[in-house]
Amino acid sequence: MKLADLADLIGGICRGDGTLEIEALATLEGAGASEITFIANAKLRPLLEHCRAGAVILREKDLPAWSGPAIVCDDPHVAYGRAARALDTTPVPEPGVHPTAVVSNSVSLPDSVSIGAGCVIEADVDIGDGVIIGAGCVVETSAIIGPQTRLCANVTVAYRVKIGARCYVQSGAVLGSDGFGNAKENGGGCGFPSWARARDR
Repeated sequence: MKLADLADLIGGICRGDGTLEIEALATLEGAGASEITFIANAKLRPLLEHCRAGAVILREKDLPAWSGPAIVCDDPHVAYGRAARALDTTPVPEPGVHPTAVVSNSVSLPDSVSIGAGCVIEADVDIGDGVIIGAGCVVETSAIIGPQTRLCANVTVAYRVKIGARCYVQSGAVLGSDGFGNAKENGGGCGFPSWARARDR
């Protein structure tokens, strides 16, 4: 991706050669000519002298310490995170439902949704546009998954759990299992059912 295009995507200002192709991210010490790094701590400024990165994400006040192409922004750490997403090459599955997935007849799926192999989608689940549900996931009755959310493989979304928009749930996570709280009752335990929510990202 061209440096100028990356700057636009992450909300920064390109300084220097905007046509420079950036292929990946790296550390200040390890970056090479086609990689971008960042500096968010002024104490690390001396490292810029020997940095071999193609470009650096930095604040305006750090620009005099760097002679190469740069993206100037208010918060380099946040901008670096945005750059990581922009340069991410993780494959995105095509929309559709895998033939081995089991989806309740009560569920209406937008055309933009991808449901992986071996998934189980129970009754009355609400799934938003652009949702990706990885292989082996279980989404229990009345759960809600907001638009553009991704569940990696083998995620369990329990009964009534609400997940907001643009969330990213890592493989093996269990959302909404028991454990919300407990109280003592007659010498024993009284567990509270979960009312899990994950807000928009």
